[in-house]
Amino acid sequence: DRLTSYANYFRVDGIQLHKVGANTTFITLYPQVGTVTQYNSDVRITNSIVFADAGTSGHYNLGIYPYTGMVTIANNIIYDFTTGFGDSMAIQIHSPLSYVYNNTLVNNDIGVDNNATSFSYRKNNIVVGGAGFREMGNASDAASDYNLQSEDKTSGLAGMSLMGTHCKDLTTP
Repeated sequence: DRLTSYANYFRVDGIQLHKVGANTTFITLYPQVGTVTQYNSDVRITNSIVFADAGTSGHYNLGIYPYTGMVTIANNIIYDFTTGFGDSMAIQIHSPLSYVYNNTLVNNDIGVDNNATSFSYRKNNIVVGGAGFREMGNASDAASDYNLQSEDKTSGLAGMSLMGTHCKDLTTP
């Protein structure tokens, strides 16, 4: 019940994926860029619906996990990545070059968790329910903007962050 890709050029477009079970990462992306820069890959997950069985027991249910290479996650609906521990994520970014935009993330413990070591660009994402955005690696690119989250960014998990002057949360009029 999982999708793992090691391909440098890979597309998932317009499908519905249902994660069953706990303690796993559902979609893992490992473009094999080796010693070459991340620009030698182009992996995209677009126009898809990705969901899990809400409230699944265990830790770290991850929806989409881009680990290496250049990754684009756009125009998706991702929902119900939750556990009783509050540590499940719709998207967890480790990729050194990632573009996450125009996604709707609903009822996830954490919407987007950024553990990237360098560039992470997030724009026009909507996170409803759960903790919204979290910065654990380097900060997202300054161009990350126009994101919306229902959670107050001053509460919840450490490192919660909304980049950009046009981002909104519950406390921002």
